[in-house]
Amino acid sequence: MRIGLVLSGGGAKGSAHLGVLKAFEEKEIKFDYVSGTSIGAFIAAVYANGNIDKLIEDSFKIRIKELPKLIRPIISKKGLFSGAQIEKMLSKFVDVENIEELDIPLSIVSTEINSSSLHTFTEGSIYKAVRASMSIPGILTPLIDGENMYVDGGFLEPVPVKAVKDLGAEKIVAIDLITATAKRKFTSIKPNVNDDFGSKHVFDIIQRSSIVTQSRLIEKSFEDYKPDLIIRPDVSEINTLDFHKSKLGIERGVEAVNKSLTEINEFFELV
Repeated sequence: MRIGLVLSGGGAKGSAHLGVLKAFEEKEIKFDYVSGTSIGAFIAAVYANGNIDKLIEDSFKIRIKELPKLIRPIISKKGLFSGAQIEKMLSKFVDVENIEELDIPLSIVSTEINSSSLHTFTEGSIYKAVRASMSIPGILTPLIDGENMYVDGGFLEPVPVKAVKDLGAEKIVAIDLITATAKRKFTSIKPNVNDDFGSKHVFDIIQRSSIVTQSRLIEKSFEDYKPDLIIRPDVSEINTLDFHKSKLGIERGVEAVNKSLTEINEFFELV
């Protein structure tokens, strides 16, 4: 039975994917196919290249003062940060040029805004595909290829189940970082500077609106392509650019696996 793994978007919440994969690796659970969108595309690419341990190790070293260097602010009408920096970061963990050279078949989704359609990358430059999938409009500059302009895949497919099914997966495990966050309410009469959802600032409202929209897309997508197993780490404490909180995210991912052990064991015994 061929098993596919799906990694959702979620910005810095993506560190929870690393925790889930770490827990799976310790249990010697492997996957035959993988798909991802946005930060999930980055991690899926590294996983497909067999280098997830190095990414986990490096993620622990990220400090808040290093964030500007990681995402490189620029002056541009197309975004606040350089999307090209994504390709440079990915090259530290992926040592092949094209998707078809990876150890595990990979599918990456992106939104092509000129045609208002979802675009799925299954061959060609892995660096361009991941950059396209991670280009949050207004935040990271988009990938422009001829007449096509690619931005974050999460706008149309936050959890790309169909993409991994199309690769050939017969059973599918999805890691959803969006739904649990969407269920969290704006609270806190006294704003907490470390809690963007509580502070209700403009960026928080934009971020929350995006998460709510994506959660509805996930609901609709799962009606047509429901995964056989869904793991939902609670990463509501981690905001989109909180890459310095990777340790917390990894912990949340491991916790989510441990909480779902009965389901996970039953699933892998059946397949």
